[in-house]
Amino acid sequence: PTARGVIITSIDPNANAAEQGLQRGDLIVSVNNQPVTTPAQVIATVDAARKAGRSSVLLLVKRGTSPEAFVGINISGQ
Repeated sequence: PTARGVIITSIDPNANAAEQGLQRGDLIVSVNNQPVTTPAQVIATVDAARKAGRSSVLLLVKRGTSPEAFVGINISGQ
């Protein structure tokens, strides 16, 4: 079965995502354990976490043939 998720097409080099090692071509499977299939869902989930006062989100990321891995991303803008 093909993995469902959102392919990262670009990374802001100044963003925390780049510091955490996310790369173009990575597949975001879920954000805070909520499956995502569109970029809008990723943005909405991150925005909801930020509005709820969260300073980070947990992404489940798949890269190539590697196993899925959780990556914490700082969203506080600090």
